[in-house]
Amino acid sequence: MSANPIHLINIRKMNLSDLDDVYYLENEVYQYPWSKKIIQDCIMQQYDCYVAMKEFYLIGYVIFQVISIETHILNLTVKEAYRRNGLANEFLEIVISESNIRKSNSIILETRLNNYPAINLYKKHHFYQIGIRKDYYQSKNEKREDALVYRKDLI
Repeated sequence: MSANPIHLINIRKMNLSDLDDVYYLENEVYQYPWSKKIIQDCIMQQYDCYVAMKEFYLIGYVIFQVISIETHILNLTVKEAYRRNGLANEFLEIVISESNIRKSNSIILETRLNNYPAINLYKKHHFYQIGIRKDYYQSKNEKREDALVYRKDLI
């Protein structure tokens, strides 16, 4: 039995009142986090933004954008204590559902080359690698790290 059952988690639309908590989690999870301004802009520009709440605690979020016939997952983050409990899967299901409703033909995303748990999750959802973005991620010593680009076809 999971220590953090998914059925006790509420997923809802993100709003500006979530900004501080999202930014806090972003900084907790990533060595090179998004700025608070980037997150705020995503909310204000009406990107698709969802948060996962356990009681009053924010434990994850997803930010994506449906542009014409393509959806781009920009950020999918789950607090470490709640990983491998189906939350990222739930977020992907929301992205897929919203993309289908809005007639998107495909979903794309980038991930670090060594993010094996995410890569396995994306493959489970029938994403496949379509390329590499050179120097996409910030890395140690002012170097950059490549990203794998994945795609899922919806039609």
